[in-house]
Amino acid sequence: MTPTDSPAPVLVCSAGDDTTRQIVEAVAALFPDRPAIILRAWRSAEFTIASATAAVIGTATIDYVALDTAIEGEARDDAGAAAEYARSLGLDARPEAIRSDGPVYKAILERADASGALAIVTSTRGRGEFESALLGSTSHALLQHSPRPVVVVTTHATPAP
Repeated sequence: MTPTDSPAPVLVCSAGDDTTRQIVEAVAALFPDRPAIILRAWRSAEFTIASATAAVIGTATIDYVALDTAIEGEARDDAGAAAEYARSLGLDARPEAIRSDGPVYKAILERADASGALAIVTSTRGRGEFESALLGSTSHALLQHSPRPVVVVTTHATPAP
């Protein structure tokens, strides 16, 4: 690495839920001197609906463009909020939202390759039990397929007050 090169970033996978803060805190503790890309991958509505509920929906007309616009906006907001929190912990963090029209882990691996990420940091749980069962485990797939280190943060839902 030359003096003008910046260190390889850490790719932080945000699930867009209450576990993201825990993941960011782990990254701040483990990689305090590395830039961080807070990545929120989102699935297109068409892909999600087609793969999950095609038999139920039948011939209903669905405005996939409007749904995707809303989903992308939520993903950008999630990544932005997580990056803001990461910066409050002293990390040099930038948010990114990427569309995935297939398995999310593949989109994450592609982004890790493109950014030259040192490591990928993810969590043990995503948005919900139903979605995880239906779509499979992203963290497990990353562990199986990533050529770079994957740090899996065991997260726990924040207890209700």
